Amino acid sequence: MAIDFRIQTNTYDECGYIHVEDITAYGTEDRDDYALALYVRHGVIGGTLSVDQNLTDFTNPGSADYPAEWFVPTENQQEYDTEVFLVPVWAAGSYDEYCIVYHEGTFWINVSGGITTDTPESGSDWTAIDETDTGYNYFMSGVSNSPTTVLRDTDTNIMTCSIFSIVNTDCHIYKVENTLSSSPVLTPYTITVKNYVGETIAEYTAPSPGASLNITLPEDGVYVFDISQVEYHVIYDWCDLQTCVVNLIQYILCTADDPCTEHCDPAAKSKLRRYRDELNLINGLYWPLYAYIHTDKMKYIGVFTEPDSDRLEHIELVGDMITKLNLITDRCGVCDDSFNASDCSC
Repeated sequence: MAIDFRIQTNTYDECGYIHVEDITAYGTEDRDDYALALYVRHGVIGGTLSVDQNLTDFTNPGSADYPAEWFVPTENQQEYDTEVFLVPVWAAGSYDEYCIVYHEGTFWINVSGGITTDTPESGSDWTAIDETDTGYNYFMSGVSNSPTTVLRDTDTNIMTCSIFSIVNTDCHIYKVENTLSSSPVLTPYTITVKNYVGETIAEYTAPSPGASLNITLPEDGVYVFDISQVEYHVIYDWCDLQTCVVNLIQYILCTADDPCTEHCDPAAKSKLRRYRDELNLINGLYWPLYAYIHTDKMKYIGVFTEPDSDRLEHIELVGDMITKLNLITDRCGVCDDSFNASDCSC
């Protein structure tokens, strides 16, 4: 067979699927004269791979206008060996032992012990190939047969996305969920919560596959969840400050359009002026802080390795800004004030 058979795999959604494509340049060959069979062997990274019948597909042989593609579902922390076999469609003639053909929706292998001229499914010389280890071994023997009717191409993908998903569910509360269906390690993971200068705040046993854990942080700040030195999640927690700013803005706005404000008693005027001054002071750091946090999130999206020196410097800068803002808001107590309907009138 003179065809340079090639497949291509991509993991755009790295923990969800592998996109497999036939990218062969068939040239003068008629694509309709060939069919494709896909096998996927997988297992724990670095372990023994085995054929998974659920990830094997004989239903997409392809055509001249649409060669073939598959979307293979995957699991995290697994190794996938994707193999596709190119097989000729049966035509009347003679076939050596272990030659494989495609006929009437089924792949067949000649196990007669010699040359056969029988039509598949009508004689005992041919055996149908299924989606099991036995079927896979048939294809492999067909590849090594000389002369062969089978071409093979393969690609390996290692699925090593973040094991743990972390979602902010409430102020200072973070839900840590183990996304795996089974654990690739024997010992449980440990979550070490550190502040932005590297001091340990708390330690937890990470949830097992499919389970979750809620972690409550003590106050606004920057934290790093070090999960057994395998994953590092940087948490920017500033919900109290955000609530304070919103409250200040709401109070100022709801009194700004009150026509009697200029006639209010001195205490009400002083309170409004103080809130404006405090908001102006907070805004000097609040919006740069907002920009720094989102710059880090955009730059390091999907990165769960230990922070390098550049990121640590960035984390410390944001941590210092939040600490300074906490001092400003705590000093005058404006964030502890009670904002209600009565505050919006004279």
